[in-house]
Amino acid sequence: MRPWITVLLYYYPSSMSDDICSPGDDLSLRFKTFHLTNAESTEVTIVEDDIKLSEAECRRSLIGKVVSSKMANLHGIRNTMGPLWGNPSGFKVVEIGDNLYQFVFGLEEDLVRVFAGKPWFFNNSFLILTKWHTEMKVR
Repeated sequence: MRPWITVLLYYYPSSMSDDICSPGDDLSLRFKTFHLTNAESTEVTIVEDDIKLSEAECRRSLIGKVVSSKMANLHGIRNTMGPLWGNPSGFKVVEIGDNLYQFVFGLEEDLVRVFAGKPWFFNNSFLILTKWHTEMKVR
């Protein structure tokens, strides 16, 4: 197995920015004129150890959905749930969608305690929590 993965960053060239595609366009013709600048074709190397660290962090995560017609605020979620959950060590909140958040814990025992203490509410709205897993599809 290779110890790294190379990822190319792709951008739309400025000539395509206004009208990316319209129905009926032949994409093969558009891509014949598609060229990357040197800056746009920069390689990013991701070390396998970084991938393992990221996955380990995800394994210490809960995914939470605020059930509300109003949009929750990332700072409000962090500032409310962190103290409510006892200010867990290494606690982070990442917004991953509309009213959808990833709660990352520094310690597995904090994750277990919070998950076992449900149901949870944020601003009078139900906060549904589930444990992160590798096959998870977030919608």
